Amino acid sequence: MLNLLLAGALLAVPASAEDSPWLTLSRHDHAGDLRQAGELRLLLGDLPGAEKDFTQALQKTPADFELLYGLARAKRERPEEALPVAARAASAVGASAVQRAKANLLAGELRSDIGDRAGAAKSLALALKDAPENLDVLYALVRLKRGDKPAALDYAERAERAAAASPRWLRPAALYLAGRAWLELDEPSRAAENFRLALQFNPENLDALGALVRIKGKLTSAQLDSVRRSALAAGPAKESVPTPDSEDAVSRALESNPNDLEALRRRVALLISLKRPADAVAAAKRFQAAVGLAPVWQQAEANRALAALWLELGDRDEAVLILNQTRDVRTDDIETWRMLATIPGHERLKPPASIDCTAAQMRLELGDLAGAEENVKRALKLEPHHSWARQLQSSLKEASRTSK
Repeated sequence: MLNLLLAGALLAVPASAEDSPWLTLSRHDHAGDLRQAGELRLLLGDLPGAEKDFTQALQKTPADFELLYGLARAKRERPEEALPVAARAASAVGASAVQRAKANLLAGELRSDIGDRAGAAKSLALALKDAPENLDVLYALVRLKRGDKPAALDYAERAERAAAASPRWLRPAALYLAGRAWLELDEPSRAAENFRLALQFNPENLDALGALVRIKGKLTSAQLDSVRRSALAAGPAKESVPTPDSEDAVSRALESNPNDLEALRRRVALLISLKRPADAVAAAKRFQAAVGLAPVWQQAEANRALAALWLELGDRDEAVLILNQTRDVRTDDIETWRMLATIPGHERLKPPASIDCTAAQMRLELGDLAGAEENVKRALKLEPHHSWARQLQSSLKEASRTSK
């Protein structure tokens, strides 16, 4: 995801170095400035520029994990060159378990790209040892081990458990990824259950709806009925604000992984609850920078969580910028559109009627007539003469007569 605003957060120096330890170097030496610039170039898609920055920085600090990992990512399109750099990152002195897992995951993907399946399996096994609940590692292993069904099923089971245990704001995306893991193994019923649960947390998850439409021919009537019952059962679950006694737990989580999105989110919420606005703003900037480095499948949800925190801090402009940027990249993310419309001054901002029509079409194909009707109503409220919405309205009337 091209993340211009989050890339900009990399250049925002917080009030306290303690609030952003991975930016601390930039205050003391040229290597830190180069690393910061390299991360920014990666986010902007300037791989040659990022490679140059990381290479120069490594001349000063040749064993720095973040520099090595950044260089491996910059060389991603040349796997033979990137692989030894990823291996150096994984073995860097002082690298944390989370960092080693990241590097070994990248190494596994690179080895898979060049057809070294045995080497990929070894790298991913090392990543899993350091991060046994990492969904990206588990999903990669499911794909790699499709020919070994018992092993692949075990990894899919673990991915499902990890998704169910993920933070509630991230759970719809995590469950969707777990469902995709089951599809890799041609297990449509298990996949459907995860997509169904994703819809319970976010009824507007078009990825999950679309996946269910694609596999509906492989589902039983009972399974389809379950999907229809879940489609509008609940909205996105809200996370409670951490209490002050959780500060030690948050700090411990960040010690092991400075870019842990949930720990960073909890820290901002905690500082808000403790009425420490300056610290909360610095922590929000750190969270914002970490979102830009997160896997693509996490970013829309993370951006919404981040925008909610900026709103709590009273910075509507920052929240609007983040939501607009997310909306520009994920044009069909209806939750982002609706969150924007709740912000004073943006009430007239409405999602395109085509998004609700897309959801209505999917629900109609799944037999969720009530859900489809709600989407059509919203679409016609936005654009009363929208031709697709009118067609869907007629289709719904026919489907209702047929079902009686």
